Amino acid sequence: MNEDSKSESKTLPYSGQVIGAIVEALDIKDELLTDKTAKRYYAGITVSEYSLRQIYVTLGKRLVDLDLVPIPPLFEQYDVSMANITTASMARLAKKWDRLRATIQSRSGSIKDYKQAIEGFCRLVVIDLALRVVAWQRLAKQSPSEPRIPQWAEENGAGKMLRALLSQADVSRDQFSAWAEVSHISIDNWFDGKIRPTPGHIEIMAYAFSKLIPNTNKYTLQVQFQSQFTLSYLADILADNIGREAVLELATALYRFIWLISEDIKTMDRPPIEKVAGLEFEMLRHGADEPYSHTLLRNLALVEKDIKWRKDILASTTGWDLRFEEIADHSSLPGSSAGLAQELPEEARKEAIRDGTGEDLKKLREASLLQDKDYARIASGDLRMLIEQLNGGINDRRSIVKRHPLSPQAHSELGSFLGMVGKHLRNSEMIKEGINECKIAATLCKGWDTPLVEPGIILINVGRYDEALVELENAANKLPTTTPHLAMNRGYALMQTKKYGQALSDFEFVIRTKPNYALALDCAAHCAFMIANQEKGMKYAKEARKYGEPRTYNDWRKGAYKDKGQNTQN
Repeated sequence: MNEDSKSESKTLPYSGQVIGAIVEALDIKDELLTDKTAKRYYAGITVSEYSLRQIYVTLGKRLVDLDLVPIPPLFEQYDVSMANITTASMARLAKKWDRLRATIQSRSGSIKDYKQAIEGFCRLVVIDLALRVVAWQRLAKQSPSEPRIPQWAEENGAGKMLRALLSQADVSRDQFSAWAEVSHISIDNWFDGKIRPTPGHIEIMAYAFSKLIPNTNKYTLQVQFQSQFTLSYLADILADNIGREAVLELATALYRFIWLISEDIKTMDRPPIEKVAGLEFEMLRHGADEPYSHTLLRNLALVEKDIKWRKDILASTTGWDLRFEEIADHSSLPGSSAGLAQELPEEARKEAIRDGTGEDLKKLREASLLQDKDYARIASGDLRMLIEQLNGGINDRRSIVKRHPLSPQAHSELGSFLGMVGKHLRNSEMIKEGINECKIAATLCKGWDTPLVEPGIILINVGRYDEALVELENAANKLPTTTPHLAMNRGYALMQTKKYGQALSDFEFVIRTKPNYALALDCAAHCAFMIANQEKGMKYAKEARKYGEPRTYNDWRKGAYKDKGQNTQN
């Protein structure tokens, strides 16, 4: 199998699969986390909201019980549950992961760079986690460690820690095996990173080292071992997916950000922690989503020298959706079109290579990426420069059309961009020009659904649904057969004009072609509920939620579709 076919065969896991891998990695022997319902969730099958909440609550409690998430004394004073905070944090991150997955999946069914999506998400998590750790350390009245490469992130980091302690104790492996009353084979496996010791074995090792090394505490060692082995084991799993170098960069950045944020807070001359505990609790609960943390992030960006990290830090102040869009665009196969649209036909693609259109558009897209300064402007509400940038993007695309007047790809790109900018600037002339450019592209490359469907999309985006339907029916007449891209957008326009039965037929056509297309499933669920087809509505809503689109499912659970129904399928 070549590299391209390998990358095409991979899919990103659902949050349930990730949680299941964590439970397995930590070897948590809890009945609720290992029963049939939990295993269904880990396999990516939808479970009830109650069951899902119980899984997260139980996992949160077990992480605290294992001392992976220690409880500062101040928590008891304010009657705050560390287990509840851990539970809520995991649930939020899981939902964000599923949203990223759905965003990527809506771009393309194939993933070019499996690790780029994971690493991109992890970078945002590191920033979020740094804020939470700073809040926790302040509440615990602890000082951060100076920036360093943490040992647990290195290959067999836990084994290296044990070797260092063995040297400090000045005993051999065999002697330590006798002290710990564990076979030397088990000791070798732990030290060489082949097997992760159970919590019981960790307690035994902590007891042995506390006796062998002067001035060491069994409980302190036990907590250290538990965290080091767990982090090391999880780092190894992550390294298998994104590479050891990326894991080391993430871990090092985490410690650097914790240190820098803590130093920044010191300069603010904040009151004693007892007087500002409420703010710290909120940052611990919500991380980068807490508005109070945005000042800290902007200050962090000012001192961060790495351009990529600075961009991610500023992106965290605007929410993660814009960054997710970029990650999704970069994770799809090169040359593949957005969503369900057909790729440029083979002959047209060869011509684009010969005349240089493809290379021109590739350079244009790379130059169009949001920069750190753009995120700063978005966060501050200063859109003036962004508007200038959008107008510059139009001029860049017009210049490509001028260089390649017979290129359907160039006209389609200009038309789509004009439609997008025209929507944001509320410029009807731009919208009209964008539709016309798409029609030129469709004339230059007959049978390609992208430019034929795009006028309908442009009109949908500005709420002109009846006009969009006319354009989409025109596309249907010109295409040799209905395509998923056409059906998806026609279905959406039909749904917006309350023709739920017809819309459902189009969405089901998409689902038959691409069963895991989250947006089609979500829209199909809404239409089914609106025509009182509860069975289909529940089926599609549950599937959509599983693939990262929970809106209709949540509305249904809240009773939004009670007594809904049309007497007609039209």
